Order: sequence, then C-alpha cells, then structure tokens
Amino acid sequence: MALYNSIQDYSKGSTEDYMIFCLSKDFLAVQVEKVTEVLPFQEITQVPNSSEDVLGIFNLRGEILTLVDLGKHFSQPVDLNISPAIIVFVMEYLSRQIQFAVPVKNIQGVVKVKSSEISKIPEIGKNMNSELMTGGINFENQFVLILDIEKFISKSLEKTNKAAYGI
Repeated sequence: MALYNSIQDYSKGSTEDYMIFCLSKDFLAVQVEKVTEVLPFQEITQVPNSSEDVLGIFNLRGEILTLVDLGKHFSQPVDLNISPAIIVFVMEYLSRQIQFAVPVKNIQGVVKVKSSEISKIPEIGKNMNSELMTGGINFENQFVLILDIEKFISKSLEKTNKAAYGI
C-alpha cells in the first residue's frame, strides 16, 4: 500500500485506489472511483420531515446535493462545527445517477491497495452494519474498514424520504 507519488503510479493496474477519511474518531476507506470531489464545508439548509440520515441540502454550482450523516451508523454522529470537509459521491440508483455528500473530520489521503492486502472482517466483532463493509486494510498502524458507500446509500434510501435525495 502506498500513497500516490505520481500520475504514472496512479495509472498502474492490479490495485484498487481508496480514499481514507476520518468521521470523528475512526478511519474509513472508500473506493476512489465513487468520489467525485472533496469540498470545504458548505452552508446547509435543513429539510423538514426528512430522515434522520439527512443533515440537509446545499447548492453545488447550481445542483442541489443531500448531505448525509454517515457517522450515525458508526456511533460517531457528525459535529458540523468540526467537519471541515465534504466528500461528494456519485452512484447509480433505480437507473438514475445520483450525487450526495458526506461530512468528514479530515481526509487522510488516497492509497493504492492490492487485493491481497484486504482483510475480511472477522465474525467476532461484526455488528448490524457489517453488510456495509467489504473488508479492511492496515493504514499507518491502524485497521481501516472499507465502506461500500453504494450499499450504505441504498439502505438509507430504502428507509427515507427519497425526495430529499432528488429522487
């Protein structure tokens, strides 16, 4: 596993690229291909009667995006006063491409990970959110869970007001 040193490193095959970020205390990783951009925190507008997952919406260059509280699912509710960054994701849902955003405490970086370096999550310690994880990696002497962001949002959309996501 290595941080990118050049564009040439980025283009080499046989590895997956992951962005590692901190919610409030623990680190998570997501596939870079799901990330469209990272932004400084934006002013948000709360959506009345929306799901508890939805923190609000904000305008990004004329497009309204939903800000989702990923931290609630990991017992790390987001403190919007100390969440200086937002990760914007894109995914396919019901044959539509949707964008959404997640506030995070910080971005650690992007790493290349060989599939052989991804560990399965042990049966002991799995919780109700384990279906949202695809495995784990070691990063700077810490075990970092790999989040399937599409499963997380699909699960959230199944139980929420889809209008808040523009669907």
